[in-house]
Amino acid sequence: MLRGQASKRSGAVTTGLRDFSGAYADRFREAGLTEAEDRGKLAGVLADFADDIDAVSRQAEEERQRISDHDAWKQREVQRNAFLESSGGITGLAVPLWEFATDREPSTTPITPKPLTAAFHARQRPHSAGGGDGSGKSSANPTHLRTFVSTTRSADHDGDTELQRLKAAWSTFKSSCS
Repeated sequence: MLRGQASKRSGAVTTGLRDFSGAYADRFREAGLTEAEDRGKLAGVLADFADDIDAVSRQAEEERQRISDHDAWKQREVQRNAFLESSGGITGLAVPLWEFATDREPSTTPITPKPLTAAFHARQRPHSAGGGDGSGKSSANPTHLRTFVSTTRSADHDGDTELQRLKAAWSTFKSSCS
């Protein structure tokens, strides 16, 4: 979703910059570039995090299977021991002896997945026009800036919707882990 917004947001910045000059135009351009770079980095962090979640999910399934296999083995072990006690010894018990030799205890070492972490920090964007050309002038076309605002607000709304979906999925995932 974040990478999918690249064209929409880039187009909005281009529209906003049309007929825009001066120090504020420079800050606007810089902010647009910084946002695009940060968005790409965040998308990468989230993609890596999704891969980590998949790996942890597989490890959790492997751990559930290990526990199940060990529980089943313990039940077979109890049954074999009960059979030996009830038969009065091991004479003539080729099948149970074969099971004793071949039915090895599954691993007792838990599979511990690595902790899930992801970190991202957006860079600060300058809010003043400092360092202009000295003329103190800046110009912009209000219609183009309104188009920029409208387009980016729409993209922000889409991002907020996706964020809510992601939070719900994360909550569901955490609940399934306990």
